[in-house]
Amino acid sequence: MAKLCIIIAVAFVFALANAGDPDILEDFLVPPGIDPNTITRQYFTYTGLRHFKVTGNLTGQTTERVTKVTKKVFPALEGLGVSVFKRIYSPLSINPPHYHPRASELIYVLDGPMEVGFVDSTNKLFLQTLQQGDLFVIPKGARSF
Repeated sequence: MAKLCIIIAVAFVFALANAGDPDILEDFLVPPGIDPNTITRQYFTYTGLRHFKVTGNLTGQTTERVTKVTKKVFPALEGLGVSVFKRIYSPLSINPPHYHPRASELIYVLDGPMEVGFVDSTNKLFLQTLQQGDLFVIPKGARSF
């Protein structure tokens, strides 16, 4: 009985570790309630981050400013496995280690420098110092900071 419980527990953990969004078979998904015939280029455009600008000096502040974009406000994200947000860090701040089990993370630096990195499944560290205008991608499931 104990062996059966261990097998079930390991299978459960393995299933969680490999959880993710399935690949979509169409070019894009249209959420319920939206008529596919009404989709135009505007469907694929989100302008809600335009108002989010750096104002003033963040030196000495310990908080960061974050605006998340979800598929509730940007339905074109449905099924794409994309995480989108805009974050402004104060100088010398640290982003806690985390991971995105179902989406890759793409970082675009508006003003740098910024040190970023991730650890892959073999525990190899990929660390990079980014400058203004740089992009950095963190693969789905990697532990990032």
